[in-house]
Amino acid sequence: MTYVKQRDLGKVMMDGFTYMMFSETAGLKDSFVSDVSFIHKDDFPAKWDITKPFPGTPTFAVEVMSPGDKGADVQTKVRTYLRKGTCEVWVVYPREREIHQFHRDDLETARIYTGSKAIDISGIFPDLTITTDDVFHLPSWVQGDDQTE
Repeated sequence: MTYVKQRDLGKVMMDGFTYMMFSETAGLKDSFVSDVSFIHKDDFPAKWDITKPFPGTPTFAVEVMSPGDKGADVQTKVRTYLRKGTCEVWVVYPREREIHQFHRDDLETARIYTGSKAIDISGIFPDLTITTDDVFHLPSWVQGDDQTE
């Protein structure tokens, strides 16, 4: 979030934020809530009220696989994001420590990142270098290694 804020790129949204996905239906029936998302500043509608669901799609969305998630449902969600205008979607598999990256320009192909592999995210976040190890790194105090009280 610091990277986005320092460069005035847009806004990072956390879990619970609703995207209307350009739905024509009334209500939240066809809306999505991603685990983490980013909206580029150029994608914000004029005078939009942040207390309301976003009227479109995120620029970038992250879905974290939970034990109860069904792969087919998540893949449908990924394709819908991309078809409706999201530039990039990540599906994160914490247990496997993998990130599957999908781009709007290629709906059928995922790049899979593991280990210390650098993730190419330059299309959305220029000059940002991030690896899968960065994504899955837990500080020592979470791991119980911190001996200070």
